[in-house]
Amino acid sequence: MTPQANQGWKDAMKSGNGGSDQGGAFSTKKLIVIGVLVVLAGLIWRGRGGDGGGAQSNTNPAAGRSQSTPRQNQGNSQMQADPYPGFYAAYEMPAELVEGEIALTAWGGAAELYRSGDYEGAATAFTEVLVAGGEMPVELVQFFLGQSHLAAGTVEPAVVAFQAVVEGENDNLAIEARWFLALACIRTGDAATAREQLEHLVSEKAYNADPAKMLLAQMGS
Repeated sequence: MTPQANQGWKDAMKSGNGGSDQGGAFSTKKLIVIGVLVVLAGLIWRGRGGDGGGAQSNTNPAAGRSQSTPRQNQGNSQMQADPYPGFYAAYEMPAELVEGEIALTAWGGAAELYRSGDYEGAATAFTEVLVAGGEMPVELVQFFLGQSHLAAGTVEPAVVAFQAVVEGENDNLAIEARWFLALACIRTGDAATAREQLEHLVSEKAYNADPAKMLLAQMGS
């Protein structure tokens, strides 16, 4: 069951840098605050041992854009299995986001870490990109920061990052973030928020609406 093509990152690139002080949804001050929150959430999560779990097999109903199974977070011995396996696969970084001169930037370095499967390293690198600002749209950085944390099993900071995208101004990227926010919330035990995100996708017939409906059925009432 293949989801619709991912368009959010394309819209984000067209809109330019949403993190600047002129016309952006986030000021530099807000960027720093969100970056610090994500870092703190990651530190707290690792300190507690976490329970996120790594990426699952790519044979799932939502794997329209997935990449090879990532390395597991070896430093987290208390990671638990996904309670609803088969719905998550690591999000594929589009080649267009690492081509040309962009590959030489801090974003390019973070993107290469992500593409190589070093999700912990990518999470650190994307956080640095977020705090430093720059030309990449802030919601796009937040999106892949969330993807990095989710794939690494540091789920609470993934929730923080995806929530920021959902509350941002890029509607298509926010729709995609809702799916991954739901998966992250399931792993933290926040079934109510997960259900809210999934029901939104189903009602809007949006990104991964059919897998969202299937997951809701498995979650029950």
